[in-house]
Amino acid sequence: MQERCATYVSLAWRSPHAPAENTCPIMSPDAELAAHLRAARRVIGAWAVDVVSIERVSVSENIVLRVRDAEGGSHALRLHRPGYHTLRELRSEQWWTAALAGAGVDVPVVAPTRRGEGYAPVALGVGGGEWRYAGLLEWVDGVTLGDAIGAALAAEAPQTAQRSGRELPMPRPAGDPAETGARGNAASVQVFPAIQRAAGTRPPARTAIPAAAATKPAHAAALAHFSSLGEIMAAIHNQASAWPIPPGFARQRLDADGFMGERPFWGRFWESPHLTVKQRRELTALRRLLAVALRKLGKTRQTYGLIHADLHPGNVIVDGERLHVIDFDDAGFGWHAYEFAVALHAHQGRPRFADFLAALVRGYRRVRPVSDAVVAQVPMFLLVRTLASIGWTAARPEHEAGGRTAGLLALVERQVEQARGERAAYITVPAA
Repeated sequence: MQERCATYVSLAWRSPHAPAENTCPIMSPDAELAAHLRAARRVIGAWAVDVVSIERVSVSENIVLRVRDAEGGSHALRLHRPGYHTLRELRSEQWWTAALAGAGVDVPVVAPTRRGEGYAPVALGVGGGEWRYAGLLEWVDGVTLGDAIGAALAAEAPQTAQRSGRELPMPRPAGDPAETGARGNAASVQVFPAIQRAAGTRPPARTAIPAAAATKPAHAAALAHFSSLGEIMAAIHNQASAWPIPPGFARQRLDADGFMGERPFWGRFWESPHLTVKQRRELTALRRLLAVALRKLGKTRQTYGLIHADLHPGNVIVDGERLHVIDFDDAGFGWHAYEFAVALHAHQGRPRFADFLAALVRGYRRVRPVSDAVVAQVPMFLLVRTLASIGWTAARPEHEAGGRTAGLLALVERQVEQARGERAAYITVPAA
Protein backbone atom coordinates (compact mmCIF):
# COMPACT_ATOMS: atom_id res chain seq x y z
CA MET A 1 0.00 0.00 0.00
CA GLN A 2 1.05 3.59 -0.38
CA GLU A 3 1.74 5.63 2.70
CA ARG A 4 -1.20 7.90 3.34
CA CYS A 5 0.73 11.08 2.67
CA ALA A 6 1.27 9.93 -0.93
CA THR A 7 -2.46 10.21 -1.62
CA TYR A 8 -3.18 13.45 0.18
CA VAL A 9 -4.28 16.27 -2.05
CA SER A 10 -4.11 19.76 -0.63
CA LEU A 11 -6.91 22.25 -0.30
CA ALA A 12 -5.79 23.62 -3.66
CA TRP A 13 -7.46 20.58 -5.27
CA ARG A 14 -9.85 21.86 -7.84
CA SER A 15 -9.68 19.23 -10.57
CA PRO A 16 -9.59 15.43 -10.77
CA HIS A 17 -6.35 15.85 -12.73
CA ALA A 18 -4.54 17.80 -10.00
CA PRO A 19 -1.36 16.05 -8.80
CA ALA A 20 -1.03 14.70 -5.27
CA GLU A 21 1.32 16.45 -2.89
CA ASN A 22 3.91 15.21 -0.39
CA THR A 23 4.73 12.11 -2.40
CA CYS A 24 6.28 9.45 -0.17
CA PRO A 25 7.89 6.07 -0.75
CA ILE A 26 5.69 2.98 -0.69
CA MET A 27 5.39 1.73 2.89
CA SER A 28 3.79 -1.28 4.50
CA PRO A 29 1.22 -0.76 7.28
CA ASP A 30 3.85 -1.70 9.85
CA ALA A 31 6.34 0.78 8.39
CA GLU A 32 3.64 3.46 8.31
CA LEU A 33 2.84 2.87 11.99
CA ALA A 34 6.54 3.03 12.86
CA ALA A 35 6.88 6.34 10.97
CA HIS A 36 3.94 7.82 12.85
CA LEU A 37 5.31 6.73 16.21
CA ARG A 38 8.76 8.11 15.38
CA ALA A 39 7.25 11.47 14.48
CA ALA A 40 5.23 11.47 17.70
CA ARG A 41 8.28 10.70 19.82
CA ARG A 42 10.20 13.51 18.11
CA VAL A 43 7.55 16.17 18.52
CA ILE A 44 6.30 15.33 22.01
CA GLY A 45 9.52 16.80 23.39
CA ALA A 46 8.08 20.22 22.57
CA TRP A 47 5.74 19.75 25.54
CA ALA A 48 6.63 19.36 29.21
CA VAL A 49 5.28 15.84 29.43
CA ASP A 50 7.05 12.93 31.15
CA VAL A 51 6.07 10.31 28.57
CA VAL A 52 5.49 6.69 29.55
CA SER A 53 3.94 5.40 26.32
CA ILE A 54 2.57 6.49 22.95
CA GLU A 55 0.04 4.53 20.90
CA ARG A 56 -1.67 5.39 17.65
CA VAL A 57 -5.45 5.31 17.96
CA SER A 58 -6.67 6.54 14.58
CA VAL A 59 -5.62 7.64 11.11
CA SER A 60 -8.22 9.60 9.21
CA GLU A 61 -8.29 13.35 8.59
CA ASN A 62 -5.51 13.63 11.17
CA ILE A 63 -3.24 11.10 12.86
CA VAL A 64 -4.28 10.80 16.51
CA LEU A 65 -2.08 9.22 19.18
CA ARG A 66 -2.64 8.65 22.89
CA VAL A 67 0.22 9.81 25.09
CA ARG A 68 0.34 8.49 28.67
CA ASP A 69 2.44 10.34 31.23
CA ALA A 70 4.22 9.36 34.44
CA GLU A 71 1.49 10.91 36.58
CA GLY A 72 -1.17 8.59 35.18
CA GLY A 73 -2.67 11.16 32.85
CA SER A 74 -3.34 10.89 29.13
CA HIS A 75 -3.19 13.35 26.25
CA ALA A 76 -4.37 13.32 22.63
CA LEU A 77 -1.58 14.18 20.20
CA ARG A 78 -2.92 15.20 16.79
CA LEU A 79 -0.73 15.38 13.71
CA HIS A 80 -2.81 17.58 11.44
CA ARG A 81 -3.43 16.82 7.80
CA PRO A 82 -1.04 18.83 5.60
CA GLY A 83 -2.59 21.51 3.42
CA TYR A 84 -5.99 21.46 5.12
CA HIS A 85 -5.47 24.48 7.39
CA THR A 86 -2.82 27.14 7.72
CA LEU A 87 -1.13 27.74 11.08
CA ARG A 88 -3.23 30.88 11.46
CA GLU A 89 -6.41 28.84 10.96
CA LEU A 90 -5.26 26.20 13.42
CA ARG A 91 -4.52 28.84 16.02
CA SER A 92 -7.94 30.37 15.40
CA GLU A 93 -9.52 27.00 16.17
CA GLN A 94 -7.80 27.01 19.56
CA TRP A 95 -8.87 30.61 20.23
CA TRP A 96 -12.47 29.67 19.63
CA THR A 97 -12.42 26.48 21.70
CA ALA A 98 -10.86 28.45 24.58
CA ALA A 99 -13.70 30.97 24.32
CA LEU A 100 -16.26 28.15 24.21
CA ALA A 101 -14.75 26.61 27.33
CA GLY A 102 -15.03 29.99 29.02
CA ALA A 103 -18.73 30.01 28.13
CA GLY A 104 -19.25 26.62 29.77
CA VAL A 105 -19.13 24.36 26.71
CA ASP A 106 -17.12 21.17 27.35
CA VAL A 107 -14.50 21.24 24.58
CA PRO A 108 -10.86 20.15 24.17
CA VAL A 109 -8.40 21.74 26.59
CA VAL A 110 -5.21 22.72 24.79
CA ALA A 111 -1.81 21.97 26.33
CA PRO A 112 0.68 24.69 25.31
CA THR A 113 4.24 23.79 24.32
CA ARG A 114 7.23 24.69 26.46
CA ARG A 115 7.37 27.91 24.43
CA GLY A 116 3.73 28.72 25.05
CA GLU A 117 2.65 27.85 21.52
CA GLY A 118 -0.40 25.85 20.52
CA TYR A 119 1.40 23.79 17.87
CA ALA A 120 4.80 22.38 16.99
CA PRO A 121 5.96 21.31 13.49
CA VAL A 122 7.12 17.77 12.82
CA ALA A 123 8.45 15.93 9.77
CA LEU A 124 6.68 12.72 8.82
CA GLY A 125 7.83 10.06 6.40
CA VAL A 126 11.14 9.00 4.99
CA GLY A 127 13.47 11.94 4.47
CA GLY A 128 11.05 14.35 6.12
CA GLY A 129 9.08 14.77 2.88
CA GLU A 130 5.89 15.74 4.70
CA TRP A 131 5.52 18.35 7.43
CA ARG A 132 2.59 18.54 9.81
CA TYR A 133 1.56 20.67 12.74
CA ALA A 134 1.14 18.76 15.99
CA GLY A 135 -1.19 19.82 18.78
CA LEU A 136 -1.71 18.33 22.25
CA LEU A 137 -5.10 18.14 23.98
CA GLU A 138 -6.51 16.58 27.11
CA TRP A 139 -7.64 12.97 26.69
CA VAL A 140 -11.27 12.27 27.59
CA ASP A 141 -12.39 8.68 28.20
CA GLY A 142 -15.89 7.52 27.42
CA VAL A 143 -18.07 6.38 24.52
CA THR A 144 -19.33 8.50 21.68
CA LEU A 145 -22.88 9.79 21.68
CA GLY A 146 -23.20 7.94 18.37
CA ASP A 147 -22.45 4.65 20.09
CA ALA A 148 -24.94 5.50 22.84
CA ILE A 149 -27.62 6.18 20.21
CA GLY A 150 -26.74 2.95 18.43
CA ALA A 151 -27.03 1.00 21.67
CA ALA A 152 -30.42 2.55 22.38
CA LEU A 153 -31.68 1.61 18.92
CA ALA A 154 -30.22 -1.90 19.20
CA ALA A 155 -32.16 -2.47 22.41
CA GLU A 156 -35.37 -1.92 20.48
CA ALA A 157 -34.50 -3.54 17.14
CA PRO A 158 -30.96 -4.86 16.53
CA GLN A 159 -31.39 -4.78 12.78
CA THR A 160 -31.91 -1.00 12.85
CA ALA A 161 -28.65 -0.34 14.67
CA GLN A 162 -26.18 -1.30 11.99
CA ARG A 163 -25.19 2.36 11.95
CA SER A 164 -24.54 4.20 15.20
CA GLY A 165 -24.18 7.71 13.84
CA ARG A 166 -20.40 7.50 13.61
CA GLU A 167 -18.94 9.33 10.65
CA LEU A 168 -15.65 9.57 8.92
CA PRO A 169 -14.01 12.92 9.53
CA MET A 170 -16.19 15.29 7.58
CA PRO A 171 -18.96 13.90 5.38
CA ARG A 172 -19.93 10.26 5.22
CA PRO A 173 -22.80 8.77 3.24
CA ALA A 174 -25.68 7.36 5.22
CA GLY A 175 -25.74 3.59 5.29
CA ASP A 176 -29.53 3.64 4.95
CA PRO A 177 -30.25 6.35 2.37
CA ALA A 178 -33.30 8.52 2.84
CA GLU A 179 -36.54 6.91 1.71
CA THR A 180 -37.73 9.20 -1.03
CA GLY A 181 -39.99 8.98 -4.02
CA ALA A 182 -40.58 10.25 -7.52
CA ARG A 183 -43.80 12.21 -7.39
CA GLY A 184 -43.49 14.44 -10.43
CA ASN A 185 -43.04 18.19 -10.57
CA ALA A 186 -43.17 19.86 -13.95
CA ALA A 187 -40.99 22.70 -12.73
CA SER A 188 -38.28 20.43 -11.38
CA VAL A 189 -35.00 20.11 -13.17
CA GLN A 190 -34.95 16.54 -14.48
CA VAL A 191 -31.55 15.30 -13.40
CA PHE A 192 -29.99 12.09 -12.10
CA PRO A 193 -31.20 9.28 -14.36
CA ALA A 194 -27.55 8.36 -14.99
CA ILE A 195 -26.80 8.39 -11.28
CA GLN A 196 -29.74 6.10 -10.62
CA ARG A 197 -28.68 3.63 -13.32
CA ALA A 198 -25.06 3.63 -12.15
CA ALA A 199 -26.10 2.90 -8.58
CA GLY A 200 -28.47 0.17 -9.73
CA THR A 201 -31.25 1.42 -7.46
CA ARG A 202 -34.77 2.74 -7.65
CA PRO A 203 -36.07 5.35 -5.22
CA PRO A 204 -38.36 3.78 -2.61
CA ALA A 205 -41.60 5.31 -1.45
CA ARG A 206 -41.35 8.94 -0.40
CA THR A 207 -41.26 9.93 3.26
CA ALA A 208 -41.60 13.53 4.34
CA ILE A 209 -39.51 15.26 6.99
CA PRO A 210 -42.01 17.22 9.09
CA ALA A 211 -40.91 19.97 11.45
CA ALA A 212 -42.20 17.93 14.38
CA ALA A 213 -43.16 14.33 14.88
CA ALA A 214 -44.70 12.16 17.55
CA THR A 215 -42.12 10.21 19.53
CA LYS A 216 -42.19 6.56 20.48
CA PRO A 217 -41.49 5.52 24.09
CA ALA A 218 -39.29 2.65 22.92
CA HIS A 219 -36.89 5.19 21.44
CA ALA A 220 -36.89 7.47 24.45
CA ALA A 221 -33.16 6.98 25.13
CA ALA A 222 -32.13 7.73 21.55
CA LEU A 223 -34.39 10.77 21.46
CA ALA A 224 -32.93 12.02 24.75
CA HIS A 225 -29.45 11.77 23.22
CA PHE A 226 -30.50 13.82 20.19
CA SER A 227 -32.11 16.35 22.49
CA SER A 228 -28.85 16.65 24.43
CA LEU A 229 -27.00 17.17 21.16
CA GLY A 230 -29.43 19.95 20.29
CA GLU A 231 -28.70 21.67 23.61
CA ILE A 232 -24.95 21.49 22.98
CA MET A 233 -25.40 22.85 19.46
CA ALA A 234 -27.45 25.77 20.72
CA ALA A 235 -24.88 26.58 23.42
CA ILE A 236 -22.15 26.71 20.76
CA HIS A 237 -24.25 28.99 18.56
CA ASN A 238 -25.12 31.25 21.50
CA GLN A 239 -21.46 31.73 22.33
CA ALA A 240 -20.47 32.28 18.70
CA SER A 241 -23.20 34.81 18.00
CA ALA A 242 -22.12 36.96 20.97
CA TRP A 243 -18.35 36.52 20.65
CA PRO A 244 -16.34 39.41 19.17
CA ILE A 245 -14.11 37.83 16.54
CA PRO A 246 -10.49 38.63 17.56
CA PRO A 247 -8.02 40.27 15.16
CA GLY A 248 -6.20 37.73 13.04
CA PHE A 249 -8.93 35.11 13.34
CA ALA A 250 -9.27 33.00 10.19
CA ARG A 251 -11.53 30.07 9.34
CA GLN A 252 -13.21 28.99 6.13
CA ARG A 253 -16.61 30.28 5.09
CA LEU A 254 -19.17 27.59 4.36
CA ASP A 255 -21.54 29.85 2.46
CA ALA A 256 -22.82 29.77 -1.13
CA ASP A 257 -19.29 30.11 -2.50
CA GLY A 258 -17.82 27.81 0.14
CA PHE A 259 -20.22 25.04 -0.90
CA MET A 260 -21.15 25.76 -4.53
CA GLY A 261 -18.65 28.33 -5.81
CA GLU A 262 -15.72 27.87 -8.15
CA ARG A 263 -13.43 26.90 -5.25
CA PRO A 264 -15.62 25.11 -2.69
CA PHE A 265 -13.92 24.24 0.57
CA TRP A 266 -14.26 20.48 0.12
CA GLY A 267 -13.53 20.43 -3.59
CA ARG A 268 -15.30 20.63 -6.94
CA PHE A 269 -17.62 17.67 -6.41
CA TRP A 270 -19.04 17.97 -9.93
CA GLU A 271 -15.56 17.15 -11.32
CA SER A 272 -14.91 14.07 -9.23
CA PRO A 273 -12.94 11.47 -11.22
CA HIS A 274 -15.49 8.88 -10.09
CA LEU A 275 -18.30 10.45 -12.14
CA THR A 276 -19.36 9.76 -15.69
CA VAL A 277 -19.63 12.64 -18.14
CA LYS A 278 -23.41 12.63 -17.77
CA GLN A 279 -23.23 12.56 -13.98
CA ARG A 280 -20.92 15.57 -14.07
CA ARG A 281 -23.48 17.47 -16.13
CA GLU A 282 -26.23 16.51 -13.69
CA LEU A 283 -24.27 17.57 -10.62
CA THR A 284 -23.29 20.81 -12.36
CA ALA A 285 -26.98 21.59 -12.94
CA LEU A 286 -27.79 20.79 -9.32
CA ARG A 287 -24.90 22.93 -8.12
CA ARG A 288 -26.30 25.94 -9.99
CA LEU A 289 -29.75 25.52 -8.41
CA LEU A 290 -28.33 25.19 -4.92
CA ALA A 291 -26.03 28.17 -5.37
CA VAL A 292 -29.08 30.34 -6.13
CA ALA A 293 -30.98 28.96 -3.15
CA LEU A 294 -28.08 29.46 -0.73
CA ARG A 295 -27.51 33.04 -1.82
CA LYS A 296 -31.13 33.84 -0.98
CA LEU A 297 -30.79 32.73 2.65
CA GLY A 298 -29.02 35.76 4.02
CA LYS A 299 -26.59 35.83 6.94
CA THR A 300 -27.88 37.06 10.27
CA ARG A 301 -26.66 36.33 13.79
CA GLN A 302 -29.82 34.28 14.30
CA THR A 303 -29.09 31.92 11.39
CA TYR A 304 -25.41 32.18 10.45
CA GLY A 305 -22.07 32.37 12.25
CA LEU A 306 -19.27 30.22 13.59
CA ILE A 307 -20.33 26.58 13.64
CA HIS A 308 -18.64 23.31 14.50
CA ALA A 309 -19.56 22.02 11.00
CA ASP A 310 -19.02 18.36 11.94
CA LEU A 311 -21.24 18.04 15.02
CA HIS A 312 -22.55 14.53 14.44
CA PRO A 313 -23.06 12.21 17.44
CA GLY A 314 -19.70 10.56 16.84
CA ASN A 315 -17.98 13.81 17.79
CA VAL A 316 -19.46 14.00 21.28
CA ILE A 317 -17.88 11.91 24.03
CA VAL A 318 -20.11 10.71 26.88
CA ASP A 319 -18.24 10.38 30.18
CA GLY A 320 -20.85 9.85 32.88
CA GLU A 321 -22.85 13.07 33.01
CA ARG A 322 -20.22 14.85 30.96
CA LEU A 323 -20.78 15.54 27.25
CA HIS A 324 -17.49 16.57 25.65
CA VAL A 325 -17.40 17.96 22.08
CA ILE A 326 -14.36 17.00 20.00
CA ASP A 327 -12.93 17.56 16.51
CA PHE A 328 -13.29 21.22 15.59
CA ASP A 329 -11.19 20.58 12.48
CA ASP A 330 -13.99 21.67 10.13
CA ALA A 331 -15.19 24.63 12.21
CA GLY A 332 -15.92 27.74 10.20
CA PHE A 333 -18.57 30.32 9.35
CA GLY A 334 -21.79 28.74 8.14
CA TRP A 335 -25.55 28.41 8.47
CA HIS A 336 -27.01 26.88 11.60
CA ALA A 337 -29.30 24.71 9.47
CA TYR A 338 -26.19 23.01 8.08
CA GLU A 339 -25.21 22.10 11.64
CA PHE A 340 -28.58 20.36 12.06
CA ALA A 341 -28.09 18.49 8.80
CA VAL A 342 -24.65 17.24 9.80
CA ALA A 343 -26.03 15.89 13.08
CA LEU A 344 -28.69 13.90 11.23
CA HIS A 345 -26.95 12.97 7.98
CA ALA A 346 -25.95 9.45 9.03
CA HIS A 347 -29.49 8.68 10.17
CA GLN A 348 -31.35 9.34 6.93
CA GLY A 349 -33.66 6.48 6.07
CA ARG A 350 -34.23 5.34 9.65
CA PRO A 351 -37.92 4.80 10.49
CA ARG A 352 -37.72 7.43 13.25
CA PHE A 353 -35.70 10.04 11.37
CA ALA A 354 -38.44 12.66 11.79
CA ASP A 355 -38.49 11.93 15.52
CA PHE A 356 -34.72 12.42 15.70
CA LEU A 357 -35.05 15.79 13.98
CA ALA A 358 -37.86 16.83 16.30
CA ALA A 359 -35.83 15.81 19.38
CA LEU A 360 -32.79 17.71 18.13
CA VAL A 361 -34.90 20.83 17.60
CA ARG A 362 -36.59 20.51 21.01
CA GLY A 363 -33.24 20.33 22.74
CA TYR A 364 -31.94 23.29 20.75
CA ARG A 365 -34.98 25.40 21.59
CA ARG A 366 -34.48 24.83 25.29
CA VAL A 367 -31.29 26.89 24.95
CA ARG A 368 -31.70 29.06 21.87
CA PRO A 369 -34.63 29.95 19.59
CA VAL A 370 -34.73 28.57 16.07
CA SER A 371 -37.51 29.32 13.61
CA ASP A 372 -39.55 26.75 11.73
CA ALA A 373 -38.21 28.33 8.54
CA VAL A 374 -34.65 27.38 9.52
CA VAL A 375 -35.72 23.84 10.43
CA ALA A 376 -37.39 23.58 7.02
CA GLN A 377 -33.97 24.18 5.42
CA VAL A 378 -32.54 20.95 6.86
CA PRO A 379 -33.43 18.73 3.84
CA MET A 380 -31.60 21.13 1.51
CA PHE A 381 -28.52 21.09 3.72
CA LEU A 382 -28.63 17.29 3.90
CA LEU A 383 -28.22 17.39 0.12
CA VAL A 384 -25.47 20.00 0.41
CA ARG A 385 -23.64 17.74 2.88
CA THR A 386 -23.85 14.78 0.51
CA LEU A 387 -22.49 16.79 -2.42
CA ALA A 388 -19.66 18.11 -0.25
CA SER A 389 -18.91 14.48 0.63
CA ILE A 390 -18.33 13.69 -3.03
CA GLY A 391 -15.77 16.50 -3.29
CA TRP A 392 -14.20 15.51 0.03
CA THR A 393 -13.77 11.92 -1.15
CA ALA A 394 -12.32 12.94 -4.52
CA ALA A 395 -9.60 14.85 -2.68
CA ARG A 396 -8.89 11.82 -0.47
CA PRO A 397 -8.55 8.74 -2.68
CA GLU A 398 -7.70 6.62 0.34
CA HIS A 399 -11.37 6.83 1.38
CA GLU A 400 -12.85 5.69 -1.95
CA ALA A 401 -12.47 1.98 -1.10
CA GLY A 402 -15.79 0.16 -1.19
CA GLY A 403 -17.37 2.46 -3.75
CA ARG A 404 -18.01 5.37 -1.41
CA THR A 405 -18.82 7.80 -4.22
CA ALA A 406 -21.36 5.39 -5.75
CA GLY A 407 -23.15 5.28 -2.40
CA LEU A 408 -23.15 9.05 -2.19
CA LEU A 409 -24.59 9.32 -5.70
CA ALA A 410 -27.39 6.96 -4.76
CA LEU A 411 -28.12 9.14 -1.75
CA VAL A 412 -28.16 12.28 -3.91
CA GLU A 413 -30.69 10.58 -6.17
CA ARG A 414 -32.99 9.89 -3.24
CA GLN A 415 -32.61 13.37 -1.80
CA VAL A 416 -33.42 14.97 -5.15
CA GLU A 417 -36.47 12.76 -5.61
CA GLN A 418 -37.73 13.72 -2.18
CA ALA A 419 -37.24 17.39 -2.97
CA ARG A 420 -39.17 16.98 -6.22
CA GLY A 421 -41.97 15.19 -4.45
CA GLU A 422 -42.24 17.99 -1.93
CA ARG A 423 -41.92 20.63 -4.67
CA ALA A 424 -38.99 22.15 -2.83
CA ALA A 425 -38.00 25.55 -4.16
CA TYR A 426 -34.28 24.78 -4.08
CA ILE A 427 -34.60 22.01 -6.67
CA THR A 428 -36.89 23.78 -9.15
CA VAL A 429 -36.02 25.75 -12.24
CA PRO A 430 -36.60 29.48 -11.67
CA ALA A 431 -39.66 30.79 -13.49
CA ALA A 432 -38.90 32.37 -16.85
